[in-house]
Amino acid sequence: MIKERQPQGTGCPFEKRPARGGLDNHVLISRLAAALCSVASISWMAGFPDTVSAQNADAAQAAAGLPFRPEKNWMSLTRDHEVWMDLQKKEILVGGRICLREGMLEMFSCPKGTKEHESIVAVNTPARYVHAALVALGAEPGPPVQFEPVYRPAQGTEIQVTVIWKDRKGKQHQVAAQEWVKQMKTGKALQYPWVFAGSGFWTDEEAGERYYYADGGEFICVSNFSTAMLDLPVRSSDANSALIFSAFSERIPPLGTRVFLKLAPKLKEPTSTGGGAKTPAEAPEKALDNKEGDRKEGNRKAADEPGTDEAGRQPTKQPAGNRDTSSER
Repeated sequence: MIKERQPQGTGCPFEKRPARGGLDNHVLISRLAAALCSVASISWMAGFPDTVSAQNADAAQAAAGLPFRPEKNWMSLTRDHEVWMDLQKKEILVGGRICLREGMLEMFSCPKGTKEHESIVAVNTPARYVHAALVALGAEPGPPVQFEPVYRPAQGTEIQVTVIWKDRKGKQHQVAAQEWVKQMKTGKALQYPWVFAGSGFWTDEEAGERYYYADGGEFICVSNFSTAMLDLPVRSSDANSALIFSAFSERIPPLGTRVFLKLAPKLKEPTSTGGGAKTPAEAPEKALDNKEGDRKEGNRKAADEPGTDEAGRQPTKQPAGNRDTSSER
């Protein structure tokens, strides 16, 4: 259960924060520790060391039928749950099982013991740990869907969800999670991405304890919920008479099959790279340098072009329409 106390200086993991590139492991781990402490009050995470890794995924877990054993680059986030993070690739792994192959859906995935009757995959971790890891990697949460006074779809960083499993012969497979969800109207696979809606908190005033909504089931949703951690950015009713998605039975492995869900946020590109690749605003300067070189080599025509300055360079112009579309939501 989540305590009301917020560790000093960490802030709430649900606050808006910009995606940043070029962060080293130490910074990422510090952010992860702060986020985990904020959502779970886990004091032992405050001094999370660089050396903590998926070595915690011991032989017992491998024998339990995991599709593969996470390597050293996969950092184990908790002692008791199947959730790992790769700091270099900016990806998260969550262990779970197939819990439903037929029927209508409100979720693609839920924490085990919650809403398995309307989810395909039950994961072996509370949703709050995955939320904290996404924030640590730079994903921006929410806001969730709004129904009143007007409908507004869920927003947030787009999250690519991939399912990894092994068949009975031991062959490993992976597929986009959308391939296991059927759109009832068209009979085709889900064609929309998931976004990091971010869910939210509620507080039990009598007990003075704080809870994360998505721990109750709304982990990866296909029906819109204001409590969803990941939701679709389109209108999708949760009314029984209007459910529009079902399990794509013929594509889903047998019940009980162990799977990994791999979550990869589509992060914004950094605005500058500290001497590496040029930003759009810097690109014209590179062109000017080339033209200056041409002038020095005797290309007097370039130096005498109309509209050039005394050094023979074209006036700098900011390219029109520059904007980052790598993670529009």
